[in-house]
Amino acid sequence: LCSNDIIKFSQDFAAELILLVLEWGITRFREGIFRIYVAVCFIYNISSQYLKEVEDDNETLQNILVQFLDVYSPQEEELNQIIRLYGELIRFNLFNHNSYVRFLIARNVLSQQNERGQKHRKYLEEFPIPGGSKYEHNQRRVSLYGLQKIDDVKQTLEVVEGLKQFLSSNQSEQNSEELSVFKSKSLYYRAMISEWLSVYSKGLFQEA
Repeated sequence: LCSNDIIKFSQDFAAELILLVLEWGITRFREGIFRIYVAVCFIYNISSQYLKEVEDDNETLQNILVQFLDVYSPQEEELNQIIRLYGELIRFNLFNHNSYVRFLIARNVLSQQNERGQKHRKYLEEFPIPGGSKYEHNQRRVSLYGLQKIDDVKQTLEVVEGLKQFLSSNQSEQNSEELSVFKSKSLYYRAMISEWLSVYSKGLFQEA
């Protein structure tokens, strides 16, 4: 996926460079969605070459990525970039969603009624968990909504059923209310619904 041809430098500088690349990938002062994928490739190369000699390289990279989320104060237009960037980091197993939730719980971050708490709550609402276990999805739900809060799973299932009908029909995209609802969902739900629909679509092709 990503080339290994990059300049040699120290582990300390590698950590600083990762933070710099993260900011470059999401800043509102640059344009182009390609930045997200370039940043992921660069972080992959740096972590695999310069953090692997650390005793626990996965934890080292995780700490750097969490540090950025905790310290960086994004502008409103940068939020979506951060969410998409970390969604890709999760997809490539560079960022551990489960460890991130444990970090938030251990420091009681989500209950803080300040910018920090609101920021991390937004991240947790949005970050996808591709291929996540039932435990991870439940941990997210309880962390966000508590034991007594019923998540909007029912509405999500209704969207899935509506999109199934849309895929099975000749309905135009502009006239699909379900598609509009899908687009309004968080990245977490869009990713989860997409996984379900991919399984359903495979069944449609096999029947065709």
